[in-house]
Amino acid sequence: MAIDLDSFATNPWPYVERYLIKTKSTYTKDTYRANINAYIDWCVSTEHSSIKATEYVVRLYLGELLEDKNYAVSSVKLKLMSIRLLYKVMKSLAIRKDDPTADIKIHVDATQQMPYKYLTINQLKELIGAAGCGSWPERDTAIIYLMGVEGLRATEILRINRSDINWEDGSVRVKGKNREEVMLFSPETMTVLQRYENYLIDLNYKGNSFIISFAHANLYNPLTRIGLSRVIENHMESIGLRVMGASCKLLRDSCGTILYQKYHDIGLVGKVLRHRNINYTEKYRTAGREVKRFTTGLLD
Repeated sequence: MAIDLDSFATNPWPYVERYLIKTKSTYTKDTYRANINAYIDWCVSTEHSSIKATEYVVRLYLGELLEDKNYAVSSVKLKLMSIRLLYKVMKSLAIRKDDPTADIKIHVDATQQMPYKYLTINQLKELIGAAGCGSWPERDTAIIYLMGVEGLRATEILRINRSDINWEDGSVRVKGKNREEVMLFSPETMTVLQRYENYLIDLNYKGNSFIISFAHANLYNPLTRIGLSRVIENHMESIGLRVMGASCKLLRDSCGTILYQKYHDIGLVGKVLRHRNINYTEKYRTAGREVKRFTTGLLD
């Protein structure tokens, strides 16, 4: 049966999903689907054809994410992987013979320290306050504590189930990409999580997923990575801050930065953030030094 190209151009997912059959993770599939849909939407808005797009068109899209929207390099790499899969499917289905992404690579200068942003303690408190005034204060405050206070990664937060939480000893089973571990959280964080759990009980929510969506189109389903970013970005925007494409990383970086500035123990930071390589942790030593240097003696 011939493929309807007009239909494929607007909704290629039924075909693309078959190439992810070995992937059991719903989160991974949702990420690929969201990235592909975002690329197709951009093609439509800029009057390009995703089916006929050249390498230059793909580079235009990625360049806009990096330069105009300030997306993190890691995020753009993931989006490129999704677009690459889309064109792999097109080649397999004989829709086109070439792959416009074949020669595209996103490099990071390894000789330079990766720039990053972080919130101060006061800004983090302000963000928590903004979440507490939102539409779903219990859930959103829990998200910020899990990431900004406990230093969890976005994927780890989205994978938490209610059954993973031990309310008696204040621990949570955290599941990463290749490992899982039981972590002891601070009493403050556990209080925030308990408040959110009580809210779920009041809703008579019977599901096991902990961080869920309250959007009508996805009601009570697990929150997606994009949904998580939007939650954080909306609250950040409400206090006058905006970090496009890196909001989740910003909160985790804030946790590491505040920890180091408070205790001056880089080993502690690495342990809390669970870095396998201490070199990943070293960047937190320099955070804030520029400000301190230029303001020293200002009022003398």
